[in-house]
Amino acid sequence: MSRRRKTVASAPTPSPQKESLPSPDRAPILIAAAVALITFVVFLPSLDNDFNYDDDETILRNEHYRGFGAENLRWMFTTFHVGHYQPLTWVSLAADHALWGMNPRGYHTTNLILHSLSAALVFLISRLILKGLTSLTTGGAAVSLGAAAAGLLFALHPLRVESVAWITERRDVLSSCLLLACVWMYLHALQCEVTRLSRAWLVGAFLIYLASLLSRAMGVTLPVILLVIDWYPFRRIGWGRGWFGAETRRVLVEKLPYFAAALVTAVVAIAAQREVGAAIDLVYLNVAERAAVACYGLVFYLYKSLWPLHLAPFYELKLPVEIASIKYVLSGSFVVVLAALVVSLRRKCPGLMVVAICYTVLLLPVLGVFQSGRQEVADRYSYLPGVVLAMGLVGGVSKFLDDKRLRLKLAAIALPLVIVLGWWALLTWRQCEVWRDRVTLWRHGTRVVPSSFLAQYNLGCSEGLAGNHTEAIDAFRRCLELNPAYTKALFNMGNSFQMLRRDADALDVYAKAIAANPNDALSYYEMGNIYLRAGRSDDALAAFRKVTQLRQDYPRANVNLGAVLARRGDHAEAIEQFRTAIRLNPDLRDAHYNLAISLEATRKDDEAAREYRTAIQLDPNFPDARVNLANILVRTGLVDEAIEQYRAALRTNPSHPEAKANLDRLLMRLGGVEKPSGQSR
Repeated sequence: MSRRRKTVASAPTPSPQKESLPSPDRAPILIAAAVALITFVVFLPSLDNDFNYDDDETILRNEHYRGFGAENLRWMFTTFHVGHYQPLTWVSLAADHALWGMNPRGYHTTNLILHSLSAALVFLISRLILKGLTSLTTGGAAVSLGAAAAGLLFALHPLRVESVAWITERRDVLSSCLLLACVWMYLHALQCEVTRLSRAWLVGAFLIYLASLLSRAMGVTLPVILLVIDWYPFRRIGWGRGWFGAETRRVLVEKLPYFAAALVTAVVAIAAQREVGAAIDLVYLNVAERAAVACYGLVFYLYKSLWPLHLAPFYELKLPVEIASIKYVLSGSFVVVLAALVVSLRRKCPGLMVVAICYTVLLLPVLGVFQSGRQEVADRYSYLPGVVLAMGLVGGVSKFLDDKRLRLKLAAIALPLVIVLGWWALLTWRQCEVWRDRVTLWRHGTRVVPSSFLAQYNLGCSEGLAGNHTEAIDAFRRCLELNPAYTKALFNMGNSFQMLRRDADALDVYAKAIAANPNDALSYYEMGNIYLRAGRSDDALAAFRKVTQLRQDYPRANVNLGAVLARRGDHAEAIEQFRTAIRLNPDLRDAHYNLAISLEATRKDDEAAREYRTAIQLDPNFPDARVNLANILVRTGLVDEAIEQYRAALRTNPSHPEAKANLDRLLMRLGGVEKPSGQSR
């Protein structure tokens, strides 16, 4: 019989230490950072873009936001410039200017950082909501992946490019980022019991909401959104709790500060739009037409979210609106059918109703109900609704997932998701390149929407600013073919003719503009300049007088009128015109300079010297003013200062003939104490 060997128990050998996984608290942060990083990389081409569209009005020609002085801040918090009340947006642009000066890359970088943060916030918000929607017991991996998908579906969509790549739309990315932060904090408050911590989250959410409203008024509908998600998925109202109980009243009272802030902001926003004349009156767009435009907008953003091709910087609202046209009939029918379907499924699929309500409510301010401007729809208006659609899609998919074969189902969903995200990322990269500069943008815009007269006009202006005046004239002609009454195109076409030295064609175009609009002061002004160059003094005089009659706020016309009068020897009236120009704009260099010339001609050297000094103060690199001032100084015996003025003029323009000749003559007269200016020292 065999004997079993007795074994001696040995100490267990230590197993190789496994690499520790991120803690549950760290994993969401890492995923949020990954979502933000992917977003940043996909939008990298936008960093190479120039200032674009109407950035010239917002940024390039606007010095008020450049600095944090008391006067700058007063302007930021009181202005309705470009039709918006957006003080915190101005503050952010001021910070950009302090860091980057006028380098567009810095401004674009800030826009992209804000968008990347919004992508991370969409992930965090989606994760909190999905945790309440799903019944998965495999841990938070599936929830986190679904939330990451929502963040990327929102952030990488080509419709986001307009908001990110257009610096003026800082108000969009900043206000939206703050609004998403507010929602995230609000959801955190709901996760807590009613404690001091919960109240702190709620207070923080409201303060962030105020900051969002001070960046742009787009978030005025958020209180409604919060009530909707209180109903579902968080079931704080309704669902057996009743609509009039103490719990419901507490939830409603909780929203009162939000509604109050939204109401005040909405009133201010409407006032801002009316101040710049952007709001379209009911006379031009009645209630039925606004309803048709609104239905079209609801369908347009949904369609472009699914099929984001042929995106344009401008989709023109054709007036009058033909509500019987096929696009409005089909859109209205689709909205009615879809609304009926959503209502019928409200008990079975409450999430579908939540998505539909939030999508519509977020679009409501820009659907044409309160029409502002000539755009019918705009890519940038889809920014926040895009969050709802992305989260709705992921939330809907999550309802069909359970623990049975979960890995297989996730794998089946992952492949088409990666394909869609890859396609969208490629389109977004290319769309960022469309926004490279004005010319690139509007050449693309007129290809996508060739029937828009305003797109053709913008292309003409962009070509002109780039020095492509032949192409600009062609674009203005196409604009006028689409809308012969648009006299701005005639005026700018005339300017391009002038740049090509085709003054006869320019005069013909300006005459047509005046025939269409007899109060077109700028066309009279440009005609006056052409007459002045051609030596037609009488015609120039008549043209500039007409400008001053039509506009009492255009000082350059007063300067040119005064210059013509001075050439004719009428210095008394010329002086009156120059003083009028200075009263309108004390910093107008040419007004002071020409006034000085007329004062000097009437033997008022002391007054003339003061005006020359003011002109030099306004423009230190103004050699003509220095030479004329030096001439007066010589006559009054202030030789040393005269020599310094001549030399300053020569430092600015070494070949200035009068400065060289007068300085040499003066030095020779002084007995050769100094060598003539033409000799080396």
